[in-house]
Order: sequence, then C-alpha cells, then structure tokens
Amino acid sequence: MKLLFLPVLALLAGCQTAPPYDNASQVLERNGFTKINSMAQAKVGTVVKNVNDQIPELFDALSHSAIISNTAVAPSCSLGVENGAFLPSQTIRIDVEESGLGVISYLGKKIYFSSPDFSLACARAFEMSRTVVH
Repeated sequence: MKLLFLPVLALLAGCQTAPPYDNASQVLERNGFTKINSMAQAKVGTVVKNVNDQIPELFDALSHSAIISNTAVAPSCSLGVENGAFLPSQTIRIDVEESGLGVISYLGKKIYFSSPDFSLACARAFEMSRTVVH
C-alpha cells in the first residue's frame, strides 16, 4: 500500500508553485512587511537615500501592480525594505525599471511584476528624501 502512495507524493512535491499573489503589495504583506513595521532605502545609481516617510505611498503604488512571468529587469531604482534586523527573512529587495517592470527578491525567490505607478513612486520618494545614507 505504501508503494502506491510514493509516486503520488513525489508528483505532488514536484508540483509545488509559488503562492498566488494578485499584486506585488501582497508579496510584501504576506511575508511580514507592512506600511507600519517597515523601513526602506532607495538606491539610484550609487546614491542611497532613506525613504521611510514615503513607505505608505510606495506600498500603495505596489497595490496597483500586476504579477507577471519572468522577465529581464534593468533597474533604474532599487528599494531595500526591512522589518527588523538584517536577517535574510527580514529584508526584501525590489528592483524596478523606468517602464514599470520590476522584480521582488526574497529568500532566494524572485517574483516579477509590472507597475508604472511604482516606478514613479520610487523615483519621487528618492527625490523627496533629503537623507543620504551612502
């Protein structure tokens, strides 16, 4: 009887897919990153700025995104979001290009999205910030 179930279990283990997300904001929220508990830094070129004050706008822009299949992303803005210490599970990276194509990197996984709103919000947050980190 056990031998009959082994192929079925092996098939199910191979068919695991990423959790379904409606938008990029859900990726952050389901992994413990919220508007309330997160800190963020935006990087454009070699300049890194603190954008904590713009987190609500950035999360709102991500809620208007669409999850897409894998694509190449040439980031014009990178956003590092943290919700605690610098443990891998408490840090997420979001890269977005001017067109709005982006990728979220978290614990070795990549989730791709499209959001022209987020690209604009990231650029705006970077410009509004006066706190240069690096």
